[in-house]
Amino acid sequence: MSGKITPQQLARKFQQALKSGDPSAVASLYTEDATYREGSQISQGQKEIREAYAVTLGTFSDIDVEFWNILTCGEYFVYEGTWRGTHTGPLAGSEGDIPP
Repeated sequence: MSGKITPQQLARKFQQALKSGDPSAVASLYTEDATYREGSQISQGQKEIREAYAVTLGTFSDIDVEFWNILTCGEYFVYEGTWRGTHTGPLAGSEGDIPP
């Protein structure tokens, strides 16, 4: 990303990218050297992050996120919120796929 934006602006961009259903749009909000953690899965860099969101968006077709707290400290910030979506595709589990 180029230019400075506030954590609140980034949250809105993230919500819009998720609603678009485009994993590339979501991944574009991360820096090339970013690390994304979802459960025990760790994705490093935009390519792996795009792949992780492709799975998530394929599993939850109408995913949405509501941020209810944004904590900031200098250049760092943490989002707290709730993710919602309808489980419409296979969800990878530790013992195999979990059907919708």
